[in-house]
Amino acid sequence: MTQVAGSTVDSDGVAIVTSAEKATAAGVIAAHTIEHIYTRGFVVLLPHIAVSLGLSPVMTGAIDGSRQVSSGLISVISGILSDMYQHRRGQMLAVAMLIIGLGYFAVSLVDNIYVLVVVAVMVGNAGSGLWHPPALGLLAERFPKRKGFVISLHRSTGSLGDFIGPIIIGALLAVLVWQDVLRAGLIMILPLFLAIAMFLRRTGTSTPSQGGFWTRLGGQFKVTGRSFSGAGMVAVMLVSAIRGMGDRALVLYLPFYMRENLGMGDLAVGFHVGLLAAMGIFLGPMIGSISDRAGRKQLIVGIMAVSMVLPVTMVITGATQAFTASVAVFGLFFYSVNSLTQAMAIDLTQGQRLQGTAIGLMWGSNAAFGAISTILAGALAQFWGFSAAFYYAAALFAIGFLVSLMLPSLKPQSVGKTTVSS
Repeated sequence: MTQVAGSTVDSDGVAIVTSAEKATAAGVIAAHTIEHIYTRGFVVLLPHIAVSLGLSPVMTGAIDGSRQVSSGLISVISGILSDMYQHRRGQMLAVAMLIIGLGYFAVSLVDNIYVLVVVAVMVGNAGSGLWHPPALGLLAERFPKRKGFVISLHRSTGSLGDFIGPIIIGALLAVLVWQDVLRAGLIMILPLFLAIAMFLRRTGTSTPSQGGFWTRLGGQFKVTGRSFSGAGMVAVMLVSAIRGMGDRALVLYLPFYMRENLGMGDLAVGFHVGLLAAMGIFLGPMIGSISDRAGRKQLIVGIMAVSMVLPVTMVITGATQAFTASVAVFGLFFYSVNSLTQAMAIDLTQGQRLQGTAIGLMWGSNAAFGAISTILAGALAQFWGFSAAFYYAAALFAIGFLVSLMLPSLKPQSVGKTTVSS
């Protein structure tokens, strides 16, 4: 038996995944649902927060942008630290979940726009940024030949949270004010924090890296600089960032468009926001699995081509079944590009113990571009109406399609059989 990139293989090159590793992966993937119930449910709360505090579309965009900046900065730091201290990944995941609960609870106590932005920047979305690099790095390390599948499966459980979160929030808003909805959420997060802290405390590489903190950090930057200097990685980062810009604009202003332009109620708004995520719950892992065998570039190019049409159809159909159908079709591929570019970034850093760093830098890049995007979309919506944000998203997807043609064509890794060991 040999050890390759964090996974044990036998003499025939067949990956051996222990029952403990499978249980760890299942726990990380399942917990991702709760994280996304919070983050996507907050989108449904935003119109109520805007009314309560008298926010303009640009101010609302600034709030969402501040959340993205917070998440992105924490992601970069989290990614680097999760690779330097791979034996502490479990503790990082537990702390991330606690910050999510406390952060959104803190938002519920705010009654001033400036304090709200600060709270959102400092803690509101920081937990999400802390979660993803160690979680995805751990999964990619344990399943190196099926990283497209496990990353997509992790995204799929997030999509489940994206689906049920807005519906739950929409229903709660019928009986509670938005502040009480956020406060009640803390009750759900505390038991999960304790469970993660207990069961994942020994997760990660058993032997920590050698040397002091600054020695490790210097070595990490040196290896990262070499890995991220190529044109292939730049193209991957750009496609991910541009796609994220369009997604953020569409998701943020979809509830506003449905409420203001189409006259929909909270439950209908929650259903359609959730529908964006629900449609990809089962298709996402299938696309990820196909990418492990057939390559990722072709799938990314095809999805970007389809996506640039759908925001326009959402606007021109109005409050009809065709609008719902457009949202549903867009949802089929909503997060697929995100998962595929993450897997491709890890492909390009294969064997260098940079899984968390790759994810962190990608999330940081996406956050920077996404924060700008929500403010730009807010300005367009303020002057030309909320439908302008949809045309803006379609234009970004068209640009992303063109950039995706420059992605590297990587040879798929062979996917061997997996045996289970206790």
